[in-house]
Amino acid sequence: MLCPQCGQPAPHEAEFCPACGSRLVARDEDPPDEIGGPIHAPVGTRGYAEFWRRTVALCIDSIVLGIIGLPIGLIPDLAPPVDAGPSAALSRLSASIAARLLLAWIYYAGLESSAWQATLGKRAIGIRVTDGSGARIAFARAGGRYVAKLLSCMTFGLGFLIAAFTARRQALHDLLANTLVVR
Repeated sequence: MLCPQCGQPAPHEAEFCPACGSRLVARDEDPPDEIGGPIHAPVGTRGYAEFWRRTVALCIDSIVLGIIGLPIGLIPDLAPPVDAGPSAALSRLSASIAARLLLAWIYYAGLESSAWQATLGKRAIGIRVTDGSGARIAFARAGGRYVAKLLSCMTFGLGFLIAAFTARRQALHDLLANTLVVR
């Protein structure tokens, strides 16, 4: 058996991973998926994160990013104006939006690929992001998941709403990045 936390091999009868110390679950203890087979859920999870739990985590993350992003978004406004025309205002607005998007990308991708496997909001609610087999995701996948999350936004939020109706509670960005959000 492979440890879903660190990916190292562990004896099937072991209760804890010899490499990282995480609690292991035997295959016959894994909960069934929608077609009856094991989903190989990550250790310590009680299933997929519900839509409302994910929504609360998103609200917390939005507040955190708003607090952190406010001064970052103001940086372009602090630069001395080169000209006072509408193009200067548009370029400052574009720089502000780009700075906030970059901050959000680093926040989500960095924390979801970290040992926490969760942003501050997800951690507060008790959920985390894994790959399709329950292992920790790499920064590149977390970054791609964030970009795919922008698609969920551009569909007027329908990409997020999908999580309420899929068997594994995956939103559009989870389906595209092959990730799960679990408790």
